[in-house]
Amino acid sequence: MMIKKIGMMREVGLASAVSALVFGAASLQAEEFSASATIQNTVAVEKVQDMDFGVLYASGANNKAVAGLKLAPEGGITSVTPILVDAAGATTDAPKFLSLGDGQAARGRINSGLNVTITVPGGKSSLLATGSAWAPGEGEPLSVNGDSTEPKFYLVDFVVGDVDGGTADVGTNPGDFDITADFGAESIEFGIGATIFTDGGAGNGTIKEKYQAALYTGTFEVEASY
Repeated sequence: MMIKKIGMMREVGLASAVSALVFGAASLQAEEFSASATIQNTVAVEKVQDMDFGVLYASGANNKAVAGLKLAPEGGITSVTPILVDAAGATTDAPKFLSLGDGQAARGRINSGLNVTITVPGGKSSLLATGSAWAPGEGEPLSVNGDSTEPKFYLVDFVVGDVDGGTADVGTNPGDFDITADFGAESIEFGIGATIFTDGGAGNGTIKEKYQAALYTGTFEVEASY
């Protein structure tokens, strides 16, 4: 009886082994997976506050020299050296242009903790008034009532700084500022400053030389990319 039982156990064991081998061979099937990628090269910029040069005094404008005021990205306004529109003129020909206070830099926010490049207008004061020409297209205009005969103000030399959540450095291209995010930062907030100049095209027979006591407004664009 013992021998028979052993023989039966061997048969059962063999049957189990064969069964397992057949099952394993039947389960070798390929499964197809899909792959995808979504590209997002730009980053949304959230406006925290607009740029405001506050209350200014401008005695006028002329086509010999222009006066400017610099608004830093952390706030604060300082005078800059006048620049010549006409080489025959002198910096003393620039109109009187003063800040009476209350200016504030623009501020933006990126809801990301990654390194980003902030792009602001790249116009330069050195190209706005060259000593031989006036190039208003180089700047971002501030105007009153949309009247083309009224002198405008022009914004150039934009700068990004005063960063919360990172540090800013000048980028390779005009208007680009590279922000390196701090370790662990979940968002980045930054200030935007610029320099405002009087109108170097005034007094040419088309544009008036006197500014109105009014609100002058304009817009500029800010972009961000990884």
